[in-house]
Amino acid sequence: MPISPLDLLRLARQLGQHTNDEASVRSAVSRAYYAGLHATEQTFPSRQRMGNESSHAEIIGRATVHSKGSNPGRSAAAQIALKLGKLRRMRNAADYDIDKAFISAQECEAVLQRSQEILSLCEEVAQKLAESQD
Repeated sequence: MPISPLDLLRLARQLGQHTNDEASVRSAVSRAYYAGLHATEQTFPSRQRMGNESSHAEIIGRATVHSKGSNPGRSAAAQIALKLGKLRRMRNAADYDIDKAFISAQECEAVLQRSQEILSLCEEVAQKLAESQD
C-alpha cells in the first residue's frame, strides 16, 4: 500500500508528541526529513548524479538547480533546498549520533514545522509549474 509525504509527516507528528522518549523524538525527526525528501523528489525532475553524489544530495540538488534558472517557483525551490539541507543534518544526527544527547521538544517542533513548510513549498512549485504549462 503506497503512502505519501503527508502520511510520513503525520507519523512524524505522532512520534513527536512523545517528547519524553528520545527514540520517538529521533524517529520523528527522521520521518519529517523523509517527508520533505519525498515531496521534493516528486516535485522536481530527476537529474544526473554528480560524481559520488548520494541519492539524497541529488534530490536536494534538483531544487537547487530549479532555483538557479528562470523557472516558475524558483524562490520557493531555493527555500526548499535550504530547509531540506538543514533537515538532512538533523536526520543524520538523529539516526547516527545515538551516543549523544539529542534535541529538545521545542527543537523537535521546529523540525516538524520545517518539514511542513517544505511540503507547502513543493505544492506551491507544482502549482506554478502547472500554471506555466497552460
